[in-house]
Amino acid sequence: MASTTDYLLTEVAQFGKQTYAVVEAGGSGDYTTIASALSAGEKFILIKAGTYVESNLQMPSDGCTMIGENPDTCIINVTSGSLSIINIGAGSSSDNDHTFMYLTLRRSGTATGRLLSSNGSNILVYYCRFEATNSGTGQEMANWQPNASDTNWRLSNCKLISTTEFGAQAVIMMNLNNNDGEAIIIENCEISSTKAVIGISLSAGGDRNNVHIINNKITLLTDTAVKNGIYCSTGSL
Repeated sequence: MASTTDYLLTEVAQFGKQTYAVVEAGGSGDYTTIASALSAGEKFILIKAGTYVESNLQMPSDGCTMIGENPDTCIINVTSGSLSIINIGAGSSSDNDHTFMYLTLRRSGTATGRLLSSNGSNILVYYCRFEATNSGTGQEMANWQPNASDTNWRLSNCKLISTTEFGAQAVIMMNLNNNDGEAIIIENCEISSTKAVIGISLSAGGDRNNVHIINNKITLLTDTAVKNGIYCSTGSL
């Protein structure tokens, strides 16, 4: 995957966008932080290579697309606090139509929050990397809002890596509520942990239709007695 400005502009063309904002930590773009681009109301954001120490990035209610230059070099890192790096939806609201591509979300230091917390539909995550290198909550990606519809929620061609002490919690945990629309899909992902005992945990609070787990590689390296590649619960949380 090329790490060039031309590559980013190609992605823009594929989305059919005429306007976009560039985030570059050194000051050569429109913004130096992702938070400032979101605060300005940008809806299509290209993020150049760099490490962005940011958290509690609240996505707009009417959708947003974030594309990184390369997940190996474009990193959003939270190092302290209990807030998620990216939040979709707030309180009881459900926000839709968000796309993330070619980014790394990393939790390190003393941070304990989730990497991506979502409440909404049409949440698409492609070619991203999720890393947890410290102790803290086990949820890498989670939907904890009780009214969430979770329709068309796709995690594709991503890597999720954890070295944290999760106990019985999972690398991925989603609260599936009233999922009677389009599918939730986890496909072509690599999921690994040296501590977790569950690779993919799906906890359902409502209807549990159209959940597809396709062609994933799950590696759990732990000394605990119980290990589950995929765990599904039918009760409410």
